[in-house]
Amino acid sequence: MNQRLRRTGFTLIELVTAMGVLGIGVFAIVTSFHYGVEKVRAMQEMHTAQTVAQNQLECMRATPFEKLAEVEHDPMPATPALERLVKVQMERSVRVYGEPKLGLRDVEVRVSWVGDGGRPMQASARTLIGDKGGAAQ
Repeated sequence: MNQRLRRTGFTLIELVTAMGVLGIGVFAIVTSFHYGVEKVRAMQEMHTAQTVAQNQLECMRATPFEKLAEVEHDPMPATPALERLVKVQMERSVRVYGEPKLGLRDVEVRVSWVGDGGRPMQASARTLIGDKGGAAQ
């Protein structure tokens, strides 16, 4: 036989090594994609809860000042926008801010749910609402 003839191609060891490296790369890509999808879902949940809390706070701003009675952790019915969240609870707190004659209320709306990986999550919105009737002098 002619010694100049060389065998061309890959050996079995080279193919197995290349497949292993390729497999590790694909695994890393799939894992990071899954992680990214989970984080996007968690951010969407947080955005939804924050938006609902802001909307409820705006509804409370439209309420006449006299009807803003002082309450702590008063449960509120969950809105349809929160139906995707797991074990969702919504509550509000209204407190007198400063001296009562100032006519200010500290109002907070809090949304709690079980989120990413079973962790407790929470979003809230808070503001001061003043008596527009001019009770303070």
